[in-house]
Amino acid sequence: MLASIIIPTKNEEVNISRCLEAVFRQSVDFRFEVLVIDSGSRDRTVELARKHPVRLLEIAAAEFHHARTRNLGGANSVGKYLVFLSSDAFPADNRWLGTLLRNFDEPSIAAVYGRQLAKPDATPERVFFVEHRYGPTRLVKNASGNGAGKYLQYQFSNVNSAIRREVWEHTPFPEDINAYEDFSFAIQVLRQGYWIAYEPEAAVYHSHNYTLLRSFQQYFDSGVLYRRRQLWDGRQTNRMRSDGMRYVWKEMKYLLQHRATHRLPYVLCYEAARYAGIVLGRNERLLPAAFKKKASSHRLFS
Repeated sequence: MLASIIIPTKNEEVNISRCLEAVFRQSVDFRFEVLVIDSGSRDRTVELARKHPVRLLEIAAAEFHHARTRNLGGANSVGKYLVFLSSDAFPADNRWLGTLLRNFDEPSIAAVYGRQLAKPDATPERVFFVEHRYGPTRLVKNASGNGAGKYLQYQFSNVNSAIRREVWEHTPFPEDINAYEDFSFAIQVLRQGYWIAYEPEAAVYHSHNYTLLRSFQQYFDSGVLYRRRQLWDGRQTNRMRSDGMRYVWKEMKYLLQHRATHRLPYVLCYEAARYAGIVLGRNERLLPAAFKKKASSHRLFS
């Protein structure tokens, strides 16, 4: 068994069939298994998943934890490579799996993550975000690169990723924070001297249209995580600020070029919400507990 594809689910009846159909359409010359881990779905997710040749592991909703649940998937699978896929992410073609795993021909690569493409219902600003974050150029990253932009080296996404089992066995996803387990994993393995690849040809369709509140909450958690992972220092703060300004400028130009000027007022509020979230998250130690509970998207302070 070369690969184990691990798909966490909860109330995904709208997406799970399309996801699994795309997975089982993969054209590969090796065996793979699919493990669906459902955490207390109350819709038809489990019923629909059982219509496919998957292994199903059911846990209580309260037991779900972004890192712990994925570690559970690794422990209950047998593949040489652990492939993590979100249930609302759909492989774009039948070469996705083989293209993702071919990166392991390079012995120094511990993990690889693939491209994300915006879904048809994505708003213009989300299309820009996905295109900006997940570009067409393959990258191989290590901990020595990018200087003041070190935080960029740690970008890694379990929406669409694969990890060598032996690497995961001695460096599982950190379970101290119930959020961004992929980012935390990347920090650990890169600091151990491994490399991480970004493979744009292994693409999935995946995007979300966030409200202003949800955007604030997501970036509040990012600020908390950056602080706890000790990524804030003078150079990183200045680099993040300058990168953010360049991003907003490019975003405005994108909206103008694509005749989406009607989105400009919302997008300015959206970017302000993201900025406020990450600044407050960075300084969460100064905030009252009641506020932090409401501000966290992943219930980091429940």
